[in-house]
Amino acid sequence: MQRWIKYTKHFVLLFLLIITAGLVSAQRTDSLRKKNLSGNTSIQEDIHRYMGYESPLPFRYLSLPYDVAMTANLRTFTVEVGFFLLLLLPLVFLLSISPPRSLLGVWVLFLILVLTISLPSSYLNQFNLEPEEGISHIDKRLDMASGSLEAVRYNIHLAFMHVYVPLNKIVSEISGEKDYVTYPILLVLLGGILLLLHFRLSQNRAEEKGLLLFFILYGSLWFLLSSGLPWYGFMLFALGPLWVVYGWVKKREQALLPLKIQRIALYAMVGLWVAVSLPLKMANYTPGGKTVEAKTDAAKRVFFQPLAMYRNGDFTGEEVLGLFRSGYPQALKAINQETSSLVYQVGTLMPFYIKKNDARIIYDPFLGFGAALIKKYPDKKELIQVLKASGVRYMVIDLKLPQVDKTPGKTLSRKFDDFINVFYKNPLVELVATDRSVRMNENGQVVPAVFFNQGKVVKAGSFALYRIK
Repeated sequence: MQRWIKYTKHFVLLFLLIITAGLVSAQRTDSLRKKNLSGNTSIQEDIHRYMGYESPLPFRYLSLPYDVAMTANLRTFTVEVGFFLLLLLPLVFLLSISPPRSLLGVWVLFLILVLTISLPSSYLNQFNLEPEEGISHIDKRLDMASGSLEAVRYNIHLAFMHVYVPLNKIVSEISGEKDYVTYPILLVLLGGILLLLHFRLSQNRAEEKGLLLFFILYGSLWFLLSSGLPWYGFMLFALGPLWVVYGWVKKREQALLPLKIQRIALYAMVGLWVAVSLPLKMANYTPGGKTVEAKTDAAKRVFFQPLAMYRNGDFTGEEVLGLFRSGYPQALKAINQETSSLVYQVGTLMPFYIKKNDARIIYDPFLGFGAALIKKYPDKKELIQVLKASGVRYMVIDLKLPQVDKTPGKTLSRKFDDFINVFYKNPLVELVATDRSVRMNENGQVVPAVFFNQGKVVKAGSFALYRIK
């Protein structure tokens, strides 16, 4: 016991030193970012979209586990971690049969508080609403509910929103976008968890305590410093199932269910995880169809047909790329005809296919550099001349970049509008390729074009490639 306490003190002291240094750095960075918000907002536009823009700041952190698990802030396939969480469900069968009632009550109340914060803040963030607008917005959705399940869903949201609104007003009095209370609160919560761990595992071996301590400290670092990026916490998804397996191979006298039932539950959950995740990862399933027939047809796509045709020799690599990324072959043919010029890249996946991309590409995904150029060279002809003198010949622009903008002030959209305007009727550049199609007002023909004022958009497209003359 004394040895355990000794090592625990060392771990906690080291962790607090690391956290203090990291938090001081984070607060300084946040302060600098606030002062220079008009100059460079790329960090806010990129990293914060994973974490969310909830206010006050404590709610942004406390809702983070829910937001990551439910992909509440950013709904893309690359940040989906739900399948990993399925593997952690058997942990419930490893609980003690008689936990201290006082600790259990505190833990349940804390989880209810987190859920009370997470559900409404996620809903408000999804529809970009203020807390005062949440109740009326849910009432309207409830009136238009198409079924009993949907009505139950909105009633649950409404109940939590009624509690959240006054709670938000109270916390907003002492906090906001930046405060001095969030990190102390989070550190107190971490200290409480470590204290609970100390008493809960007092009879376990030092190796077990050390591994679980590492699991909690690593998870706390992810929680505080990762801004909600799930791939920074992948070790959590590896250690979680490890604890599950360890729990049922170890014979325990006290548990919620007998050891045999625990093992059956574990095998069943692992089998369910494999049965659900493996076909989804391998199949060409694209959800989102508007009709039942469309959804049914999407579920029948058990492979990617272009790739199968490529393996059979019926399609070339260029043809397959054109089917997945329309317009890319034409653009890459122009860019890769020589390898000495530089390519100014704003988003898109095209860098993967550009020759010598490690030396040629100037990557500016959120237009931080582009906004600075426009500020220094407001004349768009002069700006292009500066880029040409720097060795840039091609410029690739992600036309879907404004859709990524989750900021309350739409700073990324404004930067995109300013940057794309550089190419409008600029005699120093020419459009080489784009997958956007526009029906021209003057003759009714459908041609590749970028700007909406030239006609009616037939296909929105995803990129445009310009070449400096």
